[in-house]
Amino acid sequence: MKFIDVSQLSYPPMKEVAGKMSELSKNGEKPKTAIKGGVWIIREGITPVELYCYLNARFGPPNGIQMLFRSDDSDNLIHWHYTINYKGDVLEIMCMTFRLEIIHSIEFDSPSEAKKEFIKNLKKDFSSYGKNIFEFRKKIEKWQLFTNPFFRIKSVIEHQLVKLEALKIEELEALSYPKSAKDLENLKDRMNHAGELYTEATALGLNIRMLAPVYAESFINLIIFLLAEDDIKNDKRLYDSIVRQQIDIRIKGLHRNCKGFYQAIDYNNIDACKEFHTLMNNRNDLLHGNVDPKKLAYETVYFDGKIPLFTDYRDFSFYSWEASIRNVTPKLAIGDYQVVQNLIAYILICLEDDTRAEVSRFLETKDPGWNEATKRPGVLFPSHMVDMFPKFEDEVFNKRVY
Repeated sequence: MKFIDVSQLSYPPMKEVAGKMSELSKNGEKPKTAIKGGVWIIREGITPVELYCYLNARFGPPNGIQMLFRSDDSDNLIHWHYTINYKGDVLEIMCMTFRLEIIHSIEFDSPSEAKKEFIKNLKKDFSSYGKNIFEFRKKIEKWQLFTNPFFRIKSVIEHQLVKLEALKIEELEALSYPKSAKDLENLKDRMNHAGELYTEATALGLNIRMLAPVYAESFINLIIFLLAEDDIKNDKRLYDSIVRQQIDIRIKGLHRNCKGFYQAIDYNNIDACKEFHTLMNNRNDLLHGNVDPKKLAYETVYFDGKIPLFTDYRDFSFYSWEASIRNVTPKLAIGDYQVVQNLIAYILICLEDDTRAEVSRFLETKDPGWNEATKRPGVLFPSHMVDMFPKFEDEVFNKRVY
């Protein structure tokens, strides 16, 4: 059975690769890989970093034609591309975001078995270049992707806001008091429907109002994480003591403890800060389920002994749902979210232009990175993901994907 002898792989210079492609294009010819052979899709057996380090240690930097077209960042369809010669045939080894892809011009008896054998023989050959691989791996940066708490909480709140506004409970028709047994029967279905909407609105409103303080705190902590002065970053006890301070103290100290502020945070005089302070004063009642009859009251009723004396006429809708939603209404939930948004906007305005741009980019990043060696955070990838699959004019060739 025909397999690739990895010891016979050779590496043409990029100038030669580009020259051949230019010549083919000029003559209207197709590359060998588009005429015969097939495509190997690799998602197991060998990792992109293993293969890249091996190829770089053995041959040098990527020499494939796609390297001429990639942008100098991580937002590319093809991240790296090697062109490797093998006994007159060609292997185009490319790395996408989700897979490795090898387009080859070799006709195998069993392409799937040849693919497995190729990966196995490559890994065996690692030992031949072990020292070079080790030295190269020391040069590349190691980053860890982590979840951005601010982005996650913001996404959850905004998702809940969309759902809350879609309920449109303010547009529900008021339930009129029934005047007969038939009216009462017809009222049941409307009450059930309205009850479901109000229960959902109450849950969403409560969640949003409970998350709003956490949303604000995640923003403040992210600012400290990104911009803290070096002496604070390098002293864990000092850093921890700052992020554990009361939220208003943390905000007031941002311009002193962090780089990039061109003006102080005027916490006591700016409306955005005053409104936020009020929000935080109310947070414990919601977060801890505090029982305060004065704050939770919604009606006054008198009693003569055990005889209730109402101050107004009761109705079905109010006592079924409206009382329960009183302090978590859509208006209050949206208001809390806007209070935090105003605070965020004010603090960002206090930053220098370059710092603001850097922080804003980080705020919009779902999965930023952390370099433990340099203690440096970074935005490693764009917010979108892209992928593609090759399609050749030859339909028979399109079927040779393994």
